[in-house]
Amino acid sequence: MIYVLDTNIAAAALNLHPAVTSRLAQLAPNDVGFSLIVVGELLYGARKSQRVAENLAKITNDAGLEDGTIDGLTVEDWLA
Repeated sequence: MIYVLDTNIAAAALNLHPAVTSRLAQLAPNDVGFSLIVVGELLYGARKSQRVAENLAKITNDAGLEDGTIDGLTVEDWLA
């Protein structure tokens, strides 16, 4: 079964909320994903936060967007 995380759960996972990380740890990595809309919302929130660099790093590193792209395009490209 594939689980598609909404923005609230994705943010809780990035912030290491114990209940969320515990549940996600029970799932195979390939069974968890999130939409491009969620990525956009997370990036928007990070850019409006007081710790912009730290929060952007959480999204790009922890969410599996190591090079900041999806299929070679930036999120900004996808959302344009």
